[in-house]
Amino acid sequence: MASICLAITAVDLELMVIPRQLTLLGTLLGVAMAVIAPSFFGEDEWTRSLLKSLFGFGLGWVGLWLVVLLGKLAFGRQKFEYDELTHWFLKEPENDEEELCFVIGNEAIGWSEIFYRKTDKLVVSEGEWVEIDGNREVVSELIITDDSVRINDKEYKIEALKSLEGKARKAVVPREAMGMGDVDLLGMLGACFGPASLLLIIFAACVLSIVWAMCNRLGFGKLMPFGPSIIGGAVIWLFWGEKLIDWYLKSLGV
Repeated sequence: MASICLAITAVDLELMVIPRQLTLLGTLLGVAMAVIAPSFFGEDEWTRSLLKSLFGFGLGWVGLWLVVLLGKLAFGRQKFEYDELTHWFLKEPENDEEELCFVIGNEAIGWSEIFYRKTDKLVVSEGEWVEIDGNREVVSELIITDDSVRINDKEYKIEALKSLEGKARKAVVPREAMGMGDVDLLGMLGACFGPASLLLIIFAACVLSIVWAMCNRLGFGKLMPFGPSIIGGAVIWLFWGEKLIDWYLKSLGV
């Protein structure tokens, strides 16, 4: 399990993604642990510990999935609106460390920050014209996806374009607060440690993320991996979880 968590941390830090193969393997290990060593879950019978493991997985997965869904509905779009026509364009990467960017006004947004799913769309509207490879067309609205641009019922592949720019008053950019990899990860940890661990794990993960963002001076809206913080919360639960809960309950007089 430690090896799986280390691999997830490394991949999420480098690529901002959590492989489902790793979280699935971790979930299976947690369920197997419930059958083989029910005492780890505080039970004498393996059937009861297995139920705890399965309930922990379901609670962790569904709970965080609802957070992702509500976050998408509430904060899933970023709007740029201007009183006057504003120049926008696609900026090609200048080296291997950069990526394709959408630039409008003083804002430059990387491709990986815009498109998380194949269904995500960047909509530029209330425009005057669009210039494609030097050819200008009168267009009020265009839709950009991860690999194509749709203009006046025509579709162009982005990799085949040399340039794309125009003027518009409005752009709506898809945004993502959290990915499904984090959902799978919390489900895995619920299967490994039971449902009682989840509240402390997610609370500790949020605190660790805030500290991380402050130390790295990350501004609001900047991307950062959440998986390492969730794993950090699991480590806190594993070594100090019961002591922290006892201390908290005693401070409440319970």
